[in-house]
Amino acid sequence: MQVRWRQQEIVFASVIVAMLAIQVPVEQLSGAQLPLSSTRQSFELIGQPFNLFWNYLLPRVAPFIALLLIIASANLWLIPLLQKSFRVSALLVFTSISYIGLAGVLALSYWLEGAYLKYQSSEIGLQQLATSYALKMSLAILLPMAGYIILRELFINHIEKNKKHNEFWVLLCNKITSAVFIYIGGFIFFYIFGILRSDVAGIFYTFYLGALIINCFINIYALFPLMYRSQMPFSKFIWRFLIAPFLLALVEFLIFVGIAHNPNWIFPASVFLFVLVIGFPISWIIFQQQKEKLESFTKLRKDLGKTSANLQLLRSQINPHFLFNILNTIYGTAIQEKAVKTADNIQRLGDMMRFMMDENNQDYIPLDREIEYLKQYLFLQQSRTQGSDTITITSVFPEETCQNSIAPMLLVPFVENAFKHGIRMEQKSWINIRLLCNPDSILFEISNSLHAISENDPEKDRNGIGLENVKERLQLLYPGKHELILHESKDEFLVRLNISTL
Repeated sequence: MQVRWRQQEIVFASVIVAMLAIQVPVEQLSGAQLPLSSTRQSFELIGQPFNLFWNYLLPRVAPFIALLLIIASANLWLIPLLQKSFRVSALLVFTSISYIGLAGVLALSYWLEGAYLKYQSSEIGLQQLATSYALKMSLAILLPMAGYIILRELFINHIEKNKKHNEFWVLLCNKITSAVFIYIGGFIFFYIFGILRSDVAGIFYTFYLGALIINCFINIYALFPLMYRSQMPFSKFIWRFLIAPFLLALVEFLIFVGIAHNPNWIFPASVFLFVLVIGFPISWIIFQQQKEKLESFTKLRKDLGKTSANLQLLRSQINPHFLFNILNTIYGTAIQEKAVKTADNIQRLGDMMRFMMDENNQDYIPLDREIEYLKQYLFLQQSRTQGSDTITITSVFPEETCQNSIAPMLLVPFVENAFKHGIRMEQKSWINIRLLCNPDSILFEISNSLHAISENDPEKDRNGIGLENVKERLQLLYPGKHELILHESKDEFLVRLNISTL
């Protein structure tokens, strides 16, 4: 997920240009031609021909088209280029072209629209007047725009670098920017076509609707999630839903007093009631819909991740059905040859493979089955290292039966990793394993010595199931219910995993 502020900005600018383009025919159809009539009369007074397209529509739309091109090229070309490598030359060229181009368009629009007509008797040259106007206006437009772009990029960069809760902040940013652009676009649309030119409509859109949107965002993305996380009864939480409407009403009252110089308490009271009564049910409905979608998405993601993890797990094993049949044949041969120890090891390996084929397909299994598998694995590994004075392997498992359940093959990768990196036949090596179980938790600890993998080690290029796969499974199967600590020093690797099974 990425921040879509720039793309939304381009769409917003395109919509504004389109609204300005259709303003003239709509004004003609509705009979509201005051700006058009005023411009036409200016040309008629001095006996110059008037053209609807060249002298009215184009001068009004052209500056916005120029701004749209500047915004689009900055967002789609310049900013990605600067993010890869800060190129001063590209920035200077873009700035110069933008300034000169916008100034030229403004000067041409100023001339075409006939704004110079009222200065006909002035001693100032008309060309100099248009140029001066265009240069000043371009500077007044581009400087705030540059400041806005800098702040926007700093904000986007901060959000995208925030790894913790990144998806939530990106989603919130996209929702807020889209709501702001829609709100401003709606204001411009209604104003262009005369709907907001009355005091009542303007006050409602500016003060009441704006406060309603802000309050809905606060409810949906702050208060309702907090209420669910804290599991607080609604009766004890309701006072928090009164704070935002009260503060919004107070701020708008102060703004309204500053504009209208009318300290009327009916206005803030009506804003407070409107935001509270209308905003609460609307935000509640939207929150519930988003909550259902999020839960459905999370379940699909969990199922997909679990399937992917299991697929990777199965791919890491060499056709267990084939090996199981081969092991049965070798076991029979070992019994015939009276190789008791070899037969015992083969039987243990067969039990392990049966575990992988059967119980590994289940979501959860009794912890005792996972422990039994670990013991079988350790026994086979100790058979390989038996007789070496440099290798020490210790393990502590619960003496009593554990009532917990656990996802299958969740602990084995840590043991496999310990033997892969911690055991060298010719060097002092050790592995310590400890597993404890309580009614509500499982604690698993394993530490091992560390050795560099030699170039001729057959396991050098084999990553096994991998710790990354285990981390992914833990996030999917025990979200918020596990703590995994991995600590690596110069000569030791330590794993501590605590799982809540409540």
